[in-house]
Amino acid sequence: MDAVFHGKLSRLADGYQKLPSDKSLYIFEESSDARKNLAALVEAVFIPLHSEIRIPVSDINKLMQNILLWSVRQANNDLQRDAAWHILSIIVNKRANDVLQFLSYARETVWPTEVLDTTKSTSSRHTTVRAFAWLTKGLVIKGHPLSVSFRDALFEAVQDEEIGWTAAKAIGGIVATDNILTKKNRATVKVKNPLQV
Repeated sequence: MDAVFHGKLSRLADGYQKLPSDKSLYIFEESSDARKNLAALVEAVFIPLHSEIRIPVSDINKLMQNILLWSVRQANNDLQRDAAWHILSIIVNKRANDVLQFLSYARETVWPTEVLDTTKSTSSRHTTVRAFAWLTKGLVIKGHPLSVSFRDALFEAVQDEEIGWTAAKAIGGIVATDNILTKKNRATVKVKNPLQV
């Protein structure tokens, strides 16, 4: 995880074929598209993760904030954004109590500044709504009480002429089946009926 989240490549290999200690690998920061595309590989690590396994980083809430902001401000294509959103959704679903600070930050800071602020570009607002759909989906599938606040924010966004259609599609995506948040991938699934959303 040090290589992925802190750029420390030297920890990836040990022994005779060591990686240079002066080289770094930053995926979730400003970097080349090739490096940013590696987010899909990181996503593949998180998908089957057991919910009991803690993410070995010093501050999971800060990591989640960084990934969310990276996904809406710096990611350049759907591969990068989707990978980031899946990682966020997986962690929210499997470790929600560890990321309550992040969820509060997302709902109380990011939503008003990135979605409700009509001075932001329409494209940026659309992207952030799509990110929130994945956060909401992780909470809804877990049956977490915070899902109501996130869901209600999306419903309110439907009223906005610029982003309403994206918000409506996002709400539909929350109850749609996917290959990420499934029991097979060890997601916490507590919603038995999608109408409970």
